[in-house]
Amino acid sequence: MTEYKSVTYSETLKPFRKDMQCGCCGARLYWHPKSNQWFCRECGMWSKPTQAEETFNSIVEKLRWLRQNLELIHPPAGKANVQSMGTTLLDREIRQALMDAEPDADALITKILHRAELEYKFCSARDADPATLLIQKACTEYKPTEGFPETFYKEVVSKVILYRDTHIEFKLQNGQIV
Repeated sequence: MTEYKSVTYSETLKPFRKDMQCGCCGARLYWHPKSNQWFCRECGMWSKPTQAEETFNSIVEKLRWLRQNLELIHPPAGKANVQSMGTTLLDREIRQALMDAEPDADALITKILHRAELEYKFCSARDADPATLLIQKACTEYKPTEGFPETFYKEVVSKVILYRDTHIEFKLQNGQIV
C-alpha cells in the first residue's frame, strides 16, 4: 500500500499563498502550519510566527489602503509610455529613408514632424502604461464585499512580498512596489 503525503492548506491562505514572495531573495514563500511561519526554500528565511488570519487581514488592509491612496499608483520609474502603432511605423519609415543614398529631405521632414505630432497626442492623452491604467480603474470601480476580494486582488496584485517581521508590500501588476 502506497502512502500519499497530504498537504493541507488553510482556506484562509488559499487566495494568495502562491503569490507570497520572500522579502530577502524574491523566491516563493511556503506556509509551515505547525509553526505558523512562512519560509523560503532558497535563502532559508523564516518569518516570525503569525496566524494565517493575520496574514489574511494584513493583505485585506493593504488592499483597502491602496484603494484609498489611488494617487500613489503610477508606472514604475523608468517605464516609458507605450508607443502607438502609427509612431512605430513612422520610426521604421524614417530609419529606411535615412539609409537611402539620397533621401528626400522634404518627405523626411514631413515624416519626422508627423511622428512628433503623434507622440505628442499619445502622451497628452494620458495613455500611459496600460497595466497602471487597469490598476487605477480596478481601484476606482471596486465595491467592498464580505470575504476576500479575490477578483480585485488578482486585477491589482502580482506578488505579496513578505519580510521576516511579517511586514508586507505588494508588487502590483505594473511592476510597482507599494
